[in-house]
Amino acid sequence: MEKTTTFMRRGILAGFAAVCACMLSFVLTACGPSDEDQAKEALDAQLGQLVNPSDDTISKLSDEAGMAGGNSFTTLNLDSTAFVKSRLNGFSYELGDVKVDGNTATVNASITCKQLYVIMTGWSDSFESDALNQQFSSIDEVYTYAGKTFMDAVDGANPVTTQVTFTMEKDGGDWKYATDNTDNDQALAEALLGGGADASFFQN
Repeated sequence: MEKTTTFMRRGILAGFAAVCACMLSFVLTACGPSDEDQAKEALDAQLGQLVNPSDDTISKLSDEAGMAGGNSFTTLNLDSTAFVKSRLNGFSYELGDVKVDGNTATVNASITCKQLYVIMTGWSDSFESDALNQQFSSIDEVYTYAGKTFMDAVDGANPVTTQVTFTMEKDGGDWKYATDNTDNDQALAEALLGGGADASFFQN
């Protein structure tokens, strides 16, 4: 059973890492009257796509999750589209103060979402004893049950609000989310994963 939970952690979390990277990589520009406004509007435009996301956005994020998760979704009989939809259900945010320093800006944000690492940890803590009680006769049955109970955990999770700060960069005349930025990776880990996850998760 431990191998099953480890398999899920690696595959599903890898898939979600790709979702996190993809959802903030859309190239969007802003045209506010000041650098503060433009930096804030650029982040607002990106995060806004995750609130009641369009079918196109869901499709892109589902594809990213499925590819990065390798064969995890298939083995566990998980639908990546259903996973992304459930994961983003209840997602919301509020943007606060902005500070600009040259071509870099920091934006304070309040992110409300289901925290995946917290969900997965809670699920794995009880899965082994639960699965043993089911008396399965094959590993395929175990994997299918793992996928079902994990999705039940995602569906039933309550969104949590976290205060974080994002870094934006000015590229030419446009502001955009700073990729390959440890502070942003840490903000994503705290808001989207929870449970003490840190920036190293996105750097592996």
